[in-house]
Amino acid sequence: MAWSIRQFPDLNEGKPFYSRQDRRHDFEMVTTYFLKPRIKLSANWIYTSGNPITAPLSSFVSFKNDRIGLVDYGTMNAYRTKAVHRLDVGIQFHRKRKHFERYWEIGVYNSYNRQNPFYYSVETIENPQQNTVKYELRSRALFPIVPSVSYNVKW
Repeated sequence: MAWSIRQFPDLNEGKPFYSRQDRRHDFEMVTTYFLKPRIKLSANWIYTSGNPITAPLSSFVSFKNDRIGLVDYGTMNAYRTKAVHRLDVGIQFHRKRKHFERYWEIGVYNSYNRQNPFYYSVETIENPQQNTVKYELRSRALFPIVPSVSYNVKW
């Protein structure tokens, strides 16, 4: 958890702004439970607050002759992205042998299928009849529920 504020004379009209590393909340909870001596359940839940980004607020575009446009981005890093959270769960089946230990693990990443934003893009929607341009900030998710199976050997 950290506040990170920057100030430079040539950026943001010399006013302070939140830097990319400004992360207010970063919480992780991990728990394990031995159901039986050879069976272990685990869960991992994370929560991270959004990061500051600079997004367009408004624009003016003239479609006469040459296309001329002005975009107002407002204050630097004034918009905060969506929070990210997910729950990962797993079960391990352990077995000790004479010279090694082996275990199977079955897990689920993002078990409640949270569509966490991986990146943001700005979509431009032009309307030449009304001489307007509209910007939409859209988030793109990358990982839905991801199951996994692994076999491990410990010497």
